[in-house]
Amino acid sequence: MFIAKFLASSLLASRSPIRTVRRDGLIWELDLREGIDLSIYVFGAFQRRVIEVINKKLRPGDTFIDVGANRGAISAVLARRNPQCQVVAVEPTSECYRKLMRCIELNSPLLKNFFAHQVFLADSSCRVLPDSIGASWNLYRFRAEGNSIGAIGCTTGGAKVCSLDDFMASTGINKLSLLKLDVDGNEEDVLSGSIQTLERHRPLIVIEWASSVIAESGRSPRSMAHQLSDLGYTPMVIGSRSLRPLDWPTLLMPHRSQKSIDLLLESR
Repeated sequence: MFIAKFLASSLLASRSPIRTVRRDGLIWELDLREGIDLSIYVFGAFQRRVIEVINKKLRPGDTFIDVGANRGAISAVLARRNPQCQVVAVEPTSECYRKLMRCIELNSPLLKNFFAHQVFLADSSCRVLPDSIGASWNLYRFRAEGNSIGAIGCTTGGAKVCSLDDFMASTGINKLSLLKLDVDGNEEDVLSGSIQTLERHRPLIVIEWASSVIAESGRSPRSMAHQLSDLGYTPMVIGSRSLRPLDWPTLLMPHRSQKSIDLLLESR
C-alpha cells in the first residue's frame, strides 16, 4: 500500500485526482486516491488475472453476476469483451453504484449487455440493511479509518436487501453461468440465500477467500467450506499462470488463515 500511495502522490503532485482515461477499450472516470482506480490507471486493469480466468470461461449466451462489484472494474471489462453475454453488477453502496452508472453512461454503445443493481445480497430478503459497508480503499485514509483490510465504510442509502434466489426471480434472470463473490467476509450469508439458484444452475463461482476476514465478520471459514462442499463444489487457486487444484482441508490449514487468495469453484 505504501508503493500505491507513493504512485498516487507522484501522479497528483500538480493535477486533479479525477482523470478520464481509456483502458481496455472502456472510458473510465477515475479517482486516483482510490486503490482500485489507481490500479486501472497505472496497470490498465484491476485483478487482471481474475478477469482473464472469467473471460476464458464465458461463452455466448452466458449470464455472469458480479456480487460486490464495486465500481465495475471487473464486470464492466468482461461485459465489453463478451457482448453476447449478460453481465449483471450487484453493488449496495451508493457511491460505487453511482460510479457503475457513470461507467455505463460513458460507454453506452459498448455496454448494452451490462446491468447494475443497487442491492445488498443476504441470506434473507428480511435482513436489515447495514448503514455502511467497506467499499473504499482511499490511499490517504485507510490506516486511520479502514478495517483490518483497509476498507472504509461507504453509505448504502437507496439499496434494497434480498437473497440471490429472490433477486433472480424479481429480475427475471433465468440463467446463471458464473457467479463472482467479493463481499469481504459475508460470503456465507450470500451463499445461504442462493441455495436454490446454485442447485438449479450449478454456476462456476469465483470467490476471494480470506479465512481471517471471514472469521472477523463473525462467520466460520470451516462452516463455509462445508457449505460449498455439500453443494458439490471443489476449489482451484487462481494462480499467476494457471489454475491449481486444492482441497478444502488444505485451504483451512492454520498457516493459510492470514492469506487472501482468489478461487475458482467448480461443481462436480
